[in-house]
Amino acid sequence: MKDNQLQICSFEQAQRLKAAGFSWDCNQYYELYCSAYYNGNVANYNDGRTVAYNRTPVISAPTVALALKWMRDVKGKYNWSIDCAGVDDYIYFIDTKIYGGFSTYEAAESALLDKLLNVLETNKNE
Repeated sequence: MKDNQLQICSFEQAQRLKAAGFSWDCNQYYELYCSAYYNGNVANYNDGRTVAYNRTPVISAPTVALALKWMRDVKGKYNWSIDCAGVDDYIYFIDTKIYGGFSTYEAAESALLDKLLNVLETNKNE
């Protein structure tokens, strides 16, 4: 990944986001059976579409930043943020709990998305 590009969700995160209802347009997707990542047209790839040439199902692969924005705008009941605690030390907060020890902002951002997905999955019936 180039320094000026946003980090794409992992295949596992993309699967969990789809299960949680993520339906925003993005221009990346994963083929489900091989977890290969591709650039495509801007679309909601979680709508059941397939790759035209071999009918392989695909799922949206949003950036981590877009997934977190979706969490905030759609699932918005969690208070969270990311902060720098020192040189090469990033932390994130969810409500009053602090999680730290990340060497990059992107690592903290990805870990935050995983944690929010865990909380969302745990509280599915609320």
